[in-house]
Amino acid sequence: MKLIRATDGEVDILVPWREEFISNPDARFMHGGVLAAIVDTAGSFATATRLGRPPQTIDMRVDYHSTARPGDFVARSRIIRMGRTIATADTEIFSLDNKLVASGRGTYLAAITDMSQLPRSASPPHKEDDPG
Repeated sequence: MKLIRATDGEVDILVPWREEFISNPDARFMHGGVLAAIVDTAGSFATATRLGRPPQTIDMRVDYHSTARPGDFVARSRIIRMGRTIATADTEIFSLDNKLVASGRGTYLAAITDMSQLPRSASPPHKEDDPG
C-alpha cells in the first residue's frame, strides 16, 4: 500500500495488485478479507491524520459491490465524525477505472493518547505483585 494523499481527516491509498490477494485461482478475484483489511487500514489512517497516531479499531462493516479482479485499486477514506472517544470513518475502494468494488465504515478509539492510560489487565496478580 502507498499513501498517495493525506489531508485533515482524509486519505487516499494506492493498493497495487498482488497475486496473494486471490481467493479463487480459477476465477482470479480478490479475497473479501483483503478488501476488509484495506477498509480498516484506510479508515485508521484517516483517523490518524487527526490523532497523530494510529487508533485501535472498535468495529467495522464492509459491503462488497463488485468483483475485485486483478489490477490496482485506490481506497478513499474520510472521517465522518470525530468525537472525544470514538471516531467514525467511511471508506470506498475503487478499481483504477473508477468502479466501486467495496465500501465500509469503521469506528476507532480516539480517547487514549498514551498507552500507559490503558487499564491494567484483569488477569490475577503475579506473586511478586501480591501485597499479602
